[in-house]
Amino acid sequence: MHSTKIPNRKKLTLLHSLLLLFALFIHEAGCGRTSQSTLQERLRHIVGTTEIPRFVLRGEAETAPWKQTQVFYRQRDFHPAWIRGHWLGGHTTHSQTGMLLKCLRDASQEGLDPSEYPADDLEQQVRRIQRSTTPDELAWLDARLTYSFFEFAAHLHRGRLNPKRISLNWQVASRKLEFAPLLEEALAQTSVCGALAKLPPALPQYAALRKALGVYHRIAEEGGWPVVPNIKTLKIGDTGNAVKLLRNNLEKQGDFASHGSDTSPLFDENLAAAVRAFEARNGLPVDGIADSEMLSAVNTPVETVIRQIELNLERLRWLPDDLGKRHLLVNIPDYRLQLVEDGQTVLQMRVVVGKKENPTPVFSDEMTYLTFNPFWNIPESIAIKETVPLLCKNHDYAEKHGIQVVMKENNEEMVDASGIGWKELSQQDKPFPYLLRQRPGPGNALGRVKFMFPNQFNVYLHDTPMRHLFGASERDYSHGCVRVEQPAELAEYLLKDRPGWGMARIQNQMQSEEEASVTLAKPLPVHIVYWTVWIGAGGELQRRPDIYDLDTMQEKLFAKRPLRQLSMR
Repeated sequence: MHSTKIPNRKKLTLLHSLLLLFALFIHEAGCGRTSQSTLQERLRHIVGTTEIPRFVLRGEAETAPWKQTQVFYRQRDFHPAWIRGHWLGGHTTHSQTGMLLKCLRDASQEGLDPSEYPADDLEQQVRRIQRSTTPDELAWLDARLTYSFFEFAAHLHRGRLNPKRISLNWQVASRKLEFAPLLEEALAQTSVCGALAKLPPALPQYAALRKALGVYHRIAEEGGWPVVPNIKTLKIGDTGNAVKLLRNNLEKQGDFASHGSDTSPLFDENLAAAVRAFEARNGLPVDGIADSEMLSAVNTPVETVIRQIELNLERLRWLPDDLGKRHLLVNIPDYRLQLVEDGQTVLQMRVVVGKKENPTPVFSDEMTYLTFNPFWNIPESIAIKETVPLLCKNHDYAEKHGIQVVMKENNEEMVDASGIGWKELSQQDKPFPYLLRQRPGPGNALGRVKFMFPNQFNVYLHDTPMRHLFGASERDYSHGCVRVEQPAELAEYLLKDRPGWGMARIQNQMQSEEEASVTLAKPLPVHIVYWTVWIGAGGELQRRPDIYDLDTMQEKLFAKRPLRQLSMR
C-alpha cells in the first residue's frame, strides 16, 4: 500500500479556501449579532437622556421606576442587563427573563392588575431578537425589561397610588427602597421572582388577606355563589327554594359546614348558626335571621369581594414595614380599637369615629402621654359653627356647660361670657377674637381622660360623656377624634409600666376633676387605618361598609390611570 500525498500547492489552496469560508461565516454571524460595546452605547443614549419614554406612565409614582432605571444603568456603565449574544449569530436574553414575565402575568395573586404590565408585548420582542434585529431594538428591550422589574417592584412594595389623591387626611408611611441592588443580586443568583417576593409588606394581615384572595379567585372560577331572592325575611321554621339557595350560598362563602347530603329546604338551627356567622363577620346585627339587609350583603357578587380585597391589599402597602411589637390599632369602618402585643389582641373596645363630613384621618404616629381631666380647647371652626349659636340662644349656656372665654392675644385674660353680644359678633365679618375652652368635669366633651399622640391633624383618643353612642351599630358621630368605650381600662394598660398607676389610682384621678398629665414609660405606635376588608382572629374574612366612600374613590383613581403606550420608545 502507499499513501496518497497532496501536493503543497493544493494544500495551500485548500487551506486558503477554508480560511475564506470561515471568515465569511464569522462575517455572517457578526451581521446578526450586535457587539456589546455598540449595545452599551445605545443604552447610554437611551437611558442617559432626560426624555421619558412613551411606555412610562406620567406621574410621580410612575416616573420613579424610570429614574431608578437610569441609576441602575449608570452604576453598571450602561452594560446590558438582559440581552445576551450567540457565537453563531442572533441574540437571546438572560435566563430570568421568562421568570420576570411570569411574575408580571401572576400579578393578580398580589391583588395587582396583570393588564397593567406588558408581559405579552415584551415576550414578542424577546422572540424577535432571536432573529436579526437592530442595536436600537435590543437596547430598548433591555431598558424596558429593567423598567418593568422596577415598576412591578415599586407596586409590590409601596402600592400604585399616592393615598393623598384619595384624601388629604391620608398619611402614608415612607417605604422607600432602592431596587437597583436587588435586581443586580437577582440576576446574579437567577432569582428574579424570589427577589420580588421579598417586597410586599411583611405584615401577617397582608399574608392572610393575600391567601384569602386566592380562595375567592377559585370561587369565582367555579361560578361564584347563588343569588338568594330578597323578597322576604327567612328565619327558623321557613321552608322553600330560597332556603336551599341560602344554604348553598353560605356554604360557598364558608359560613355553613355541609355534610354532603344536606339539601333540606328547612331553615333549621344549623342554618341559623351559619347566618349568625355571616352577620358577625359582616358587621351586621347578629340574630340568625336573614332579613333584607343580611340578604343584600350575602348576595354581594364574588367579583366585588375580590375587588375589595385588592383595594385593601393596596392600603396595607401604605403602612410602615413594622407596626411595632406592641401597638394600638383603630379600624375606622369597624368602629373598633385593638391593643396588640406580640401578634395577639390583649384589649379591644368599641369606638366612635368622625362623621363623613368630619372624617377621622388615616395615619400612623406614637402615643407619648395621657391627660386626666383635660380642658377642651374648642376648635375655632366648632366654636363658630356650633357653640356660638348656642350661646346666642341661651345667655347662661357657658356657665351651665363650664365654658370659659379667653382673649386670643392673652389666654390668661378671661372674659365674662354673659357680657358678650354673641349675636352681633356672629354677624360681623371679622376674625373671631376669643378662645373657648371647657373646664374638666362630668360634662366635658373629652370626658375624664385623653390619650395624646401629637400629630398634624390634631386628632387624639378620648373618653366621652355620651356613653349611649357605643350601643349604636354605626358609630360615626365625632368631629374627627376617636372616642373610646373603656377609657379607664385603656389607661391601665398604657400605664402598666409606670409603678403606682393601678386601676384604683386611675379611677381616683379621673374623679378628682384636677388636670394631670402622665408620660408613658415608652412611646406606643398608633395606627389609624381604613380597612373595609381584613382577616379576623379566626381566619375568617371580615367585611364592613365603606363609610367614607374611600373604596369608591380609590376605584375611580385606578380607573383613571392612563393607558400605557406599547411602543418601545
